[in-house]
Amino acid sequence: MKKMIVLNMVMWSSLLYATSEYELSIEGGVIFPDSDTKMQNQTIFGGALQYNGFDSFLSPELQILQSFKTDFKEAVGSPPQDASTSVNRIMLNAVHDFDFNPSFVPYVKLGIGYESFHSEHYFKNDDSMIADAGVGMKFPLNDWISLKVEGLYMHKLSGRKDNNFGLLGGISFAFGEKIGSAEAEETPPVEEKTPAVVNTPAKEKEIAVTVTTTAVVPSDSDDDGIYDDKDLCPDTPAGLQVNKSGCAIAPKVNFSFALNSTIVPNTAIEQIQAYANFLLKTGKSVRIVGHTDNSGTETYNKPLSLKRAQNAADILIQDAVPAEKIEIAGHGETEPLMSNKTAEGRTANRRVEFLLP
Repeated sequence: MKKMIVLNMVMWSSLLYATSEYELSIEGGVIFPDSDTKMQNQTIFGGALQYNGFDSFLSPELQILQSFKTDFKEAVGSPPQDASTSVNRIMLNAVHDFDFNPSFVPYVKLGIGYESFHSEHYFKNDDSMIADAGVGMKFPLNDWISLKVEGLYMHKLSGRKDNNFGLLGGISFAFGEKIGSAEAEETPPVEEKTPAVVNTPAKEKEIAVTVTTTAVVPSDSDDDGIYDDKDLCPDTPAGLQVNKSGCAIAPKVNFSFALNSTIVPNTAIEQIQAYANFLLKTGKSVRIVGHTDNSGTETYNKPLSLKRAQNAADILIQDAVPAEKIEIAGHGETEPLMSNKTAEGRTANRRVEFLLP
């Protein structure tokens, strides 16, 4: 008699690893062309797609910019006639985001691309490979939408080797999985028991075969949303905001003093108390630096700035931060944040800065 073994197995695997994120930007702005091109300023529109899924220092970006029809500053041909063209640019860039502050994200970029003209090549404006470099800033509105501004430099690699400059602004949409976050719910291990039947000439026996399939769930030791294999700070205390590497981010402290005053405004108390909580949980030290505008003399402003730093430090001490963890300094009017020529600038300069060592 033939032997037959039937084995049924039920397996599962539903946990998704969040390792990638895309950013799609819609942009517009102005290109200021090299004077040798004899072109008017170009109004442009376009977009960029950035991929962050490699979780590396640089992220690739594909950027496409199209100008509206632009006139030349001089007439062409015989008899002379007005001429115009539009310009298309496509660039492949490497981008690095500096995510040290959740309120704004500076970035730099470097790449290579191609520039083409959509009409005759007036004034030797030939199609050409280009090298580009840029700096910009993203201002997150929430986890998925950011405003952005960007300055762009483009250098032609052949022909006359013109230098063009651009100023762009737009909106960026993030989509896909967040790097280092888990979107799927954790599911407990599944154990499936399936009987197998073995037939022999002498008699039939039912043999129960147990098959256990266990899914490996990534661990997050400090429960900060960043898995341990991606977490550079796996023991971050609970309740602190972290960056994509899992390290704690210091709370923002941003307020201004009244003119000739050292009193910390009531609206700033909550900010300083949040910073105290950060210092107590992380065990870090802080250096508080006071500043003034240029309304008084330098001799008067330096002790004024030191007193401002001391008053901010006193609030930390009242919230149980050890005094030996705090260093204070007063720099007077020597380090303005903005120009002292405006009332807005002077207000911004009457401040204290909380600096981590």
